[in-house]
Amino acid sequence: CTALSFIDGYKEITERSDNTPVLFDLDISTTIAKPFAYLHQNLNGNTEQEVLLSIGLTFRTESVETFTDDGLMLIKLIACSDEDCNLKNKAQNFKKILGIDKRHQDIKWGYLLFVIGEYELAKQHYQILLAKLRENDHRTIGTIYYDLGRIYYETGDYQKALEYYNKSLEYAHLNGDYLLRVIELYNSIAEANDKICNYENSLKYYTKSLDTALSTKPSDFHYTVNLYSRIGKNYNNKGQYSLALDCCNKALQIRSKFLNYTDIGLVAAYNNIALIHSYNTITRGVWFIVKST
Repeated sequence: CTALSFIDGYKEITERSDNTPVLFDLDISTTIAKPFAYLHQNLNGNTEQEVLLSIGLTFRTESVETFTDDGLMLIKLIACSDEDCNLKNKAQNFKKILGIDKRHQDIKWGYLLFVIGEYELAKQHYQILLAKLRENDHRTIGTIYYDLGRIYYETGDYQKALEYYNKSLEYAHLNGDYLLRVIELYNSIAEANDKICNYENSLKYYTKSLDTALSTKPSDFHYTVNLYSRIGKNYNNKGQYSLALDCCNKALQIRSKFLNYTDIGLVAAYNNIALIHSYNTITRGVWFIVKST
């Protein structure tokens, strides 16, 4: 068949590499909501019977098997209906993990591009949206500025990241979700300041984030512990070891209430304390290292 003829052309290449040729067998019902269309006249002008699959069409894997003696793999896929409840649940969980479900419909694509590391494409998408949005769409604009800040942070431009984080902070004060967004922004601003070794500013915003987080009921103990640890690290970087120990001990106390002694989070807390003690008393540091093992 035509597909196999394409694979045959790559055999010489695959023999010299670790690549494995794969043939996909697609089973698509015309009764589902997002099927396909035949391209009777394709761009190449040849006689191949090509099809165009609809965006959003999802497949589940039916089987994976060796198709020929020379190592060709056959993967059989079946198109899923939009009403597949199991698939819907998995897709929703995936969106929650990535944080896509929290974002406005117009910016989900940009955020997905950010998640998969396509930073330039994500920036282009966001800039186009900013040009189209109404000035009073504070929530969407604020979210875009925050995401742009994260893009610049991930690409190492921390000053630019701070610029967009602060823009986002201005819009956060105008939103109904002010409290949660501000906690997140304070933490991001602190992290960016950490990267440029501006420890005074990072401490300022870590403290703001912690104070705001502690004012929420109930507070997220994971987030609170993380902030105490970051503040402790900040003090440690500045040589203020007693203050660093105080923060790390607070983190340890909170962790001890919720975690058992074998949990990796508790081990990390003991390691942090051991590191700080090592600057002052080797014996005390060794005790905490033993405690963490």
